[in-house]
Amino acid sequence: MPQMMTDKKLFTTLKKIKMNYAEQQLPLSEVTKDTWPLLKSSLYFDKVKERYIMYISTHDNWRGGQVEADWIACSTTEINAFFGREVTAVTPLILVEDVAVKIKPFLDSRVMDNELVGIKLQSRKSILILSSSDLLILLRYLEHSPKIIRN
Repeated sequence: MPQMMTDKKLFTTLKKIKMNYAEQQLPLSEVTKDTWPLLKSSLYFDKVKERYIMYISTHDNWRGGQVEADWIACSTTEINAFFGREVTAVTPLILVEDVAVKIKPFLDSRVMDNELVGIKLQSRKSILILSSSDLLILLRYLEHSPKIIRN
């Protein structure tokens, strides 16, 4: 079994770029959309362009639930193999580990409608809360500038 991925590199990066964030130990059952939405992410492989795609949204169904015909959803085993570690939460925060920049993030434009967003951490014990604009800054710093998709 591969070693579990930790959030250590993420927090080092956040401190390095002086990013404002909050970490909350809040059970997922207590997260409400009134406070801030919890981001949902999925990892796909695009057969045509031979690249990985991460779709990031505040909604479970995007594009009416339609996935591009050439996109194959990555299994847990494939995700763990890609990162070389056990990934407990597929979120934009794991892009800190993709130093070869093999994943292209696609960001649902509705994410930017929220001042704050919550993102699960690998520890499973906490949620990182940051502004949606800071999420863009972080992704750009990681050289994972997202393509924004309008829904």
